[in-house]
Amino acid sequence: MEEAVINMINIIIYSKNRALQLEACLRSLEKHFKEFALANIKVIYSATNSDFKAGYGKLMHQYTGGPIAFISQTAFRTDTLEAIDGTLPFTMFLVDDIIFKSDFSLNDSIFALLKNNNAMVAASLRLHRAATYCYALDANMTVPAFVRDVKGEYVVWRWPGCQGDWGYGFSLDGNVYNTSYIKELLHNLDFHNPNELEARLNAPRVGLTPIYMCCYDGISKLLNVPANRVQHVFNNRHELGKSVEELNAIFLSGKSISLKNVTGITNISVHYPIDYIYENY
Repeated sequence: MEEAVINMINIIIYSKNRALQLEACLRSLEKHFKEFALANIKVIYSATNSDFKAGYGKLMHQYTGGPIAFISQTAFRTDTLEAIDGTLPFTMFLVDDIIFKSDFSLNDSIFALLKNNNAMVAASLRLHRAATYCYALDANMTVPAFVRDVKGEYVVWRWPGCQGDWGYGFSLDGNVYNTSYIKELLHNLDFHNPNELEARLNAPRVGLTPIYMCCYDGISKLLNVPANRVQHVFNNRHELGKSVEELNAIFLSGKSISLKNVTGITNISVHYPIDYIYENY
């Protein structure tokens, strides 16, 4: 008799005024994540006017009855903590401008390595051994020496002190954590938005024991498309493309972002600008 497949992961997705980009994130996640239908997926969203609300309304209608719960943001920290089911072993955070581009499953060996491993801070779905450029810093970065290299499966490195994204242990762009570890950490932090949360997580702290990270060998599973910026707390680098208002209007007109120029791409940076191609929604 086959063992019953059960839910193992919380997926928390943050979105603000970007229903078009969120739709591509969700559609690509459903396409590439084998256990999508079993995941505990919570979208915490903020819409600042009626047009943006209409965009999210259209998206919510599409996913009615599916595994995704849409939560209108009220108190960001409380919303985040309440979205995490502490009984599930893994928790992953995403932001709405992420697009998945390669298949993965919780049955992959990288998750067996991560599970209940006190030395491992996270499994990164955004890094791979060919990541040699940090878009956020506009600088080249050296791929670290791997302390474990399982060909065709995963690599492991000591992340403290590494360059660029290789030394960024806590990311909301597709890092998977042990739920017990990350939830306790969040309970001890004060934060009010995604950028502040990531900054608090990455602040230096004494006694940090998980000094290792792992990622898939070969192609990464996602990329972050820095097409625009929706917050004014941090001056994150981004492209000067269409505004969120223009992109939302495109979505309301019946168009979505095509995945054709993303699927399977090998990107040298985790933030990777692309030109959006639109297709009928």
